Amino acid sequence: MPLYTVTCGDLGVSHASVEGTLREVFDKVTRWNAVLLLDEADVFLQERSIRQLERNALVSVFLRELEYFDGIMFLTTNRPGHIDEAFQSRIHVVLSMPPLEFEQQLKIWSIFLRDQMDTKQQAKKLADKIAQHTKADKLNGRQIRNTVRTALALAAHQNTPLSLTHLEQVAKLNRAFASYMVEVNDANDETRQRMLGNRVVPAWRLES
Repeated sequence: MPLYTVTCGDLGVSHASVEGTLREVFDKVTRWNAVLLLDEADVFLQERSIRQLERNALVSVFLRELEYFDGIMFLTTNRPGHIDEAFQSRIHVVLSMPPLEFEQQLKIWSIFLRDQMDTKQQAKKLADKIAQHTKADKLNGRQIRNTVRTALALAAHQNTPLSLTHLEQVAKLNRAFASYMVEVNDANDETRQRMLGNRVVPAWRLES
């Protein structure tokens, strides 16, 4: 089945535009027999408030259109603690995304590095080293991808092949910024999100 990806920005900002665009998206997905991914769906999932009437209208429109959609749709959010209770009875399955384990990180490093090295052995060796080097940083997939991309840009600027040194330099900068954010917020991201009521580290996962 094909995957059709949409972000909240693609649907519009007013409840009138969202209603029309959402119907078009649902119709297209149904015709294509595709799986719909609504990425960063916080605007539509967030609990309603008497102080935010326009956003309330967005949520209501989304709920109404959702009732008539018979396909498969995935919605992603970083703030499950603020999901409107009306969605809880409409969501069939909740999938958690816990922090990556080391072996998962290593696999992602290998995926992004395999096309950058001359041989698979070189890519595996480099992935092993940088994965060990960043093990304590608890990187997610996007951070790993961005680290590789930035290291590639650095290597291109220096007109040299990508090496462990480039990756370590980028990782060092990222680590420094993460430490700075902890100091600014007086907490790491995990603790801050829990204090804000956005989320906690999920304790469940779908077993394969």
